Amino acid sequence: MTTSYRAHYIPNSHLDREWTMDFQHTRVLTVAFIDHLLEILETVPDYRFLMDSQTLPLEDYLGIRPEEEKRIRSFVTANRLHIGPWYSAPDMNMISGEAITRNLLIGHREALRFGKVMKTGYTPFGFVHISQLPQIYRGFGIDTCFFYRGISKKLCEKAEFIWEASDGSRVLASRMSDKPRYNYYMNIWRNGLYADQPERLDRLYHWPTGQQPFKMCDKETRYEHGTLLKRSYRLDKAVIRKELEALIEREKNTFGTHELAFMHGFDTSAPDMLEDEVLRLCQDMMPDGVELFYSSLPEYADALKRAVDIHSLPVLRGEMKYPEIKPSGFHQTFINIISTRPAQKQKMTRAENLLVRKAEPFAAVAHGLGQPWPTPFVDQAWRHLLKTHAHDTVGGCAIDRVEEDAMYHLNQSHAIAKSTLKESLGAIQARIETGSIGTDAILITLFNPSPYNRTESVTCFVDIPRALNMNTFRLVNQQQETIPLVARKTGAVGKVYRDPKDLALYCDCDEMEVTFEARDVPALGYDTYSLVPGQPVEPEAGVTSGEREMENEHIKVEIASNGALRMTEKSSGKTFNGLHVFEDKGEAGHPWMHMTPQRDERITSESATARIRKIEDSPLRVRFEVALTLDVPATTLYDREDRVRNLGEEKSWRSEERVPLEIVSVLTLTPSARALDVQTTVNNQSRNHRLRMLFPTGLKTDVMFADNPYDVLERRIPRDEQHPLLGIKNIDYSFLTMIDLHDTTGGLSFLGVGLKEYEVLDDATRTLAVTLFRSCENWLCTTSVWDFVPDEGLQALGAHVFHYRLYPHAGGWEEAESLHEAEKLNLPLIPCQAGADPVGAGQNPLPMRQSFLSIDHPNVRLSGLKKAEDSDALILRVFNPTSADVACQIRMALPLKAVQETNMNEEAVEDKRSLTDGCLALTLKAKQVRTYAWHKQ
Repeated sequence: MTTSYRAHYIPNSHLDREWTMDFQHTRVLTVAFIDHLLEILETVPDYRFLMDSQTLPLEDYLGIRPEEEKRIRSFVTANRLHIGPWYSAPDMNMISGEAITRNLLIGHREALRFGKVMKTGYTPFGFVHISQLPQIYRGFGIDTCFFYRGISKKLCEKAEFIWEASDGSRVLASRMSDKPRYNYYMNIWRNGLYADQPERLDRLYHWPTGQQPFKMCDKETRYEHGTLLKRSYRLDKAVIRKELEALIEREKNTFGTHELAFMHGFDTSAPDMLEDEVLRLCQDMMPDGVELFYSSLPEYADALKRAVDIHSLPVLRGEMKYPEIKPSGFHQTFINIISTRPAQKQKMTRAENLLVRKAEPFAAVAHGLGQPWPTPFVDQAWRHLLKTHAHDTVGGCAIDRVEEDAMYHLNQSHAIAKSTLKESLGAIQARIETGSIGTDAILITLFNPSPYNRTESVTCFVDIPRALNMNTFRLVNQQQETIPLVARKTGAVGKVYRDPKDLALYCDCDEMEVTFEARDVPALGYDTYSLVPGQPVEPEAGVTSGEREMENEHIKVEIASNGALRMTEKSSGKTFNGLHVFEDKGEAGHPWMHMTPQRDERITSESATARIRKIEDSPLRVRFEVALTLDVPATTLYDREDRVRNLGEEKSWRSEERVPLEIVSVLTLTPSARALDVQTTVNNQSRNHRLRMLFPTGLKTDVMFADNPYDVLERRIPRDEQHPLLGIKNIDYSFLTMIDLHDTTGGLSFLGVGLKEYEVLDDATRTLAVTLFRSCENWLCTTSVWDFVPDEGLQALGAHVFHYRLYPHAGGWEEAESLHEAEKLNLPLIPCQAGADPVGAGQNPLPMRQSFLSIDHPNVRLSGLKKAEDSDALILRVFNPTSADVACQIRMALPLKAVQETNMNEEAVEDKRSLTDGCLALTLKAKQVRTYAWHKQ
């Protein structure tokens, strides 16, 4: 009996907003693309099109063609143009779970603006896939997912499988066809049109074909891509028949059901009126038992769910980072995008931290107190940020102009978020009752963005108005207790204050740098101090130091002559030696992949002589400067002709020419700190190399831990048969803010801001290697040969500043609350200066000290706090990254009367229930994310 196969013809294209060309050049193509697509949709009644699961291309298109919105809406509502569920097409390895959620949230609403959102998961643009994506998709009512990078055929013989997130959420997944998103396009379409142009089939241009190549060729544009003004093709029916028969037989063995996906599209491939003719030719050629028809990804997903035997499918869990390794060693995990363009990645992290965990939460608090929600500003900040999350943009694997544009968008997002934060904090400050303090005092309000009380050293820059004659001053809390401080004049004078209804005013003042220990600043709230005339109280010795050492009650740090560190955690007595060594090696790779040169040279600071000096020594802060100069090769060299066709490690070597690599680290320790704060400045003058920091932990463990979106992942260290990346030479991983190794004697956490790549070596000392940056040439995989672009941005030349902390601890990362320490680094307390209001704050004033949101379990993480998209409620999202269920209480000190659980799309999944004293008790299952709407009534 002949099996009946159904071949779904799915027209699509992968729409890079920017990559080998900048956004404005690409938009010219996008506009022509969508113009032609709309024409085909009107002409061919059965035609459907998959808009790469994004809505952003339509936003870009309508910026040029606003009159076409109604036309687009008609095709979306008719299920012929499938858009969303994403806003942009992100790579998710470097961004928070909240940013991923918000991409889908905005994508859903943008799609619904046109009539309908595609409820099918489609993420072929990710380089590898995060462990919690099935849970995120489920949070938006999406139960299927299609992708291909990071899934190995060794694990999944047929295309279909079950993908289970870390929390147990499951989706039906498919790695799609043998040529995942372009099997019909590459086999039938291109072979059938260009059978007489073998060079073209190899993606090579043959000049004599007379297709009128054109390009500008002045100095500025000499490396830009040219254009073919005339297309030449010949439809070869015999080739189409042959390729069709071969494709059907191949895909019968690829797919596990009778539902086959024939994907027609490739990177920036344009829809073509000829598609209908070719499809009808193929329909006439179909063998018995096989049906070929116009379809769409949602239709295919529905058919697959009906056809598949769920119980027979393999279940794969966690992150999808399993490579298909070719005989050449080439693979498509492409994780090393996380170590390129360090300045962009750091700015992205800081912009995201500011928007997600400072601007929005305090705007939500202000909104709960009666202030309007700044809808258009927050919306614009998010759109600017999400545009930089597009996979090639966030990965840095594009031309330099893309980084320049990304920095523009990040600056815009950061500026909007900062302005929003300032307005919100000002609104809260105005509600604080300060009438009894007196106008001769200066208020310092510390705002805490964390949902936990915090104790730490704070430095703020306070303007002392000369009109107050405050030659000396002391710091007092609301109980009028004097707080010890250290103060110094900075030399800056004068400040401007703007009256929104009048001219700007100048204040004659002197700036003072004031440092003090703030204790128990309330959770997601504030504490208010006052500077008043009087003699300051000198602090007791909270930090002590010697010639090359410093210590507080928690840790002791000793600096060796080569700049390496010996750190002792006092509660356990655990000592780590030889930490913070710098390692420089050659780079023979490209933006996507690190490759070690065939003849490499490894240079470290182990044998260097560091220049060490103490630059600050006070009871509240000790700081050492450790300066190193490494003599490193100027570049990595290679055979250029060989490299164009075979971009690999062969025929590559580090140069004999040398340049200095200046590295200056400032080590800071404060009284209550459990971690050593480090700020390292690298002046890079070398090309094609990778600079890492080495931390030999000496820990006896085979596993390492690192935070990823909504998760802390446990990964295997030994390169044995159980290792998922066995066979890859360079095994690097992503993290967001924390890496941890521990054993029964203690542990060490590395906490970073904007650093993304690490490796733990399978050596005797379990050395943690954290990448500062990877410097490489820009080789783009635009065609079948590598396309060289002489950009300098990927070389990361010049000065770069990196901020991180080293946290030795007892127990594991959960007991040590390492994520809380990472949050302190990434979200510092926010000091504000204000004057007292002699009139008083009016009705419903706030006290001098207040918590607005608290979570009583330190390992329950706050993901986001914002106003709901479609109501006046506040949305609170939390998650549990641990491997055990956690019970906690969340308390909100705002006039909110009821709470209601929602999914990530902010759709209710339970009825409203009353709150008791603003407190919500809940249990978060291991690795679970939960979202709640808090209502006023």
